[in-house]
Parts: sequence; C-alpha cells; structure tokens
Amino acid sequence: MIENTNIKIEHNNVTFQERVKYYLLIFLGVVSTFGLFQVFSKKVENFLAYITAISVSFGLLLGYKIYKTKRYVRDFYSDSKKIEICYLNYSDEKTLISSIEEIEVFIKNTSARSSFNFEIQIIINDLKFSINKDFEWSFSEMKYLFEYIKFYKNEKLTENEKILISRIK
Repeated sequence: MIENTNIKIEHNNVTFQERVKYYLLIFLGVVSTFGLFQVFSKKVENFLAYITAISVSFGLLLGYKIYKTKRYVRDFYSDSKKIEICYLNYSDEKTLISSIEEIEVFIKNTSARSSFNFEIQIIINDLKFSINKDFEWSFSEMKYLFEYIKFYKNEKLTENEKILISRIK
C-alpha cells in the first residue's frame, strides 16, 4: 500500500481569480446551452423566466463551489510524523506545519450518473480544505494522499472508503 514514509506532492499556483474564472466559464456554458435549447423550442414566451431560473439554480451551485475553493492546497509534504501544507487562502500563499495526528481526512463521493468523481476533505487546526480534480490534482494523487494519512494515523478504512478507492483504480 504505502511504500515510502515521505510524501511530496507539488502543484503550480492556481490563483483565486483563475479558480473563479474556471467556474464562471462552466456557468456561462451551461446557461448558454439551456438558453439555446429554449430559443429553438416552440415556447419562447417564457424565455426570460426560464433563463432566470436556470441562472439562479446554477448560480447557487457555483457560489458554493467557489466558496469551497477559497483554500487551495498547492503542496503537501510529510515524513509520516510532521506535515507541511502550502496552500493559497484566496490568492495569499500560506504554510501550515503540524503533526500527522492533528490532521483529519475524509473522502466524499461526488459522482454523477454519467461520470465518476470524488473529493478529499482535510481538516487541520480548524481549517478545512477540499481537494478535487478541478485544479491540477489527479485521482491517483488524491488516492495516495488519503491512503497515506490513514495509514500513518493507524486508521482503518471503512467499507465505503474501500469501495470508493477500488473504483479509482
């Protein structure tokens, strides 16, 4: 499972503006697509109400996604006892140093019917980080980080975690 006592995962800076721009482009694409479907349908009289409803519902989802990415984990280092997390708080670079016992890690299935997806949530010193594949993190890096923390904290994987990890392979 874990071959090395040291872990080093590094990524480029993805500023808060770049993260917001990413989600805004997705939002514009979704609203435009639904708008085009509405324009080409026979019922054009409710176009404004339809676009408003779609914009509000996807806007709320977008706001939540942006809020979750306010802290972006850029780098993660550990020697199985001490951890160092370099992260961006919005766009300000910060470093957090602590012990492996102080960190909590959770894996969350965020899959839809059409695709497989998950995210890792890390809580340390009252700070919560969400790591997903939207910005440079790969599934294999997230899986390795999750297994590494669980292994060195001597925590057993639950059945749901085992199932989710098996789907990553």
